Amino acid sequence: MKRLLAVILLVVIAALTAYYITRQHPAAVPSTIANLLPADTALFIHLPDAEKNRDAWHRTDLYQLYCEPAVQDFLQKPKSHLPEKSSMREAWNDSSALRIRNGFLAANSFDSLRLIAGFEFGCDQKEAQAVIERWKSRILAKAAGTQRTSTDYEKHKIDILSGGQFIFASTIAGRQFLAATTAEDLKALLDRVDGRTKAPALDSDENFRTAM
Repeated sequence: MKRLLAVILLVVIAALTAYYITRQHPAAVPSTIANLLPADTALFIHLPDAEKNRDAWHRTDLYQLYCEPAVQDFLQKPKSHLPEKSSMREAWNDSSALRIRNGFLAANSFDSLRLIAGFEFGCDQKEAQAVIERWKSRILAKAAGTQRTSTDYEKHKIDILSGGQFIFASTIAGRQFLAATTAEDLKALLDRVDGRTKAPALDSDENFRTAM
């Protein structure tokens, strides 16, 4: 029971942290990001600067509470059952090397898990490719039966991981990493990145502009 309570506490801390940072450090969504999404986008999450958010978290009262010896003592036993090198922890450490800015996650329907996502990286492209390749290698190692294929679209090479109903299509375009849960959605995203789509974008939606 104590282990369960500790896990719940960690989840609550993470959720409160995300909410606190969003409230304390609001930022307008750059039009370049909103222009990548269709006007009927139903879900949109934007992370302007991962590094600043990480620094902001370390300055919060919530983090100071988390670092209190009594809290650490309470969490020590359940934390000892966690693997020292979990995939999630390694991915988090890798993300700091990417210097992520303008990360986003979006969907145009709540009825399906068709998601598109992406971010800008501040490191050089070779380092970004190495980090992202490590992420994909972990997926392939842990998800039995996952196959890896690729396809060319316009000037881009799309990498596709698929297994059962799971699909993860991704590519690097300039200094952006872009991904989607279907190859078709990623192609549509690339059409907007390359300027081939003239259909209205999220940035043109009056409700969205008012909210921003």
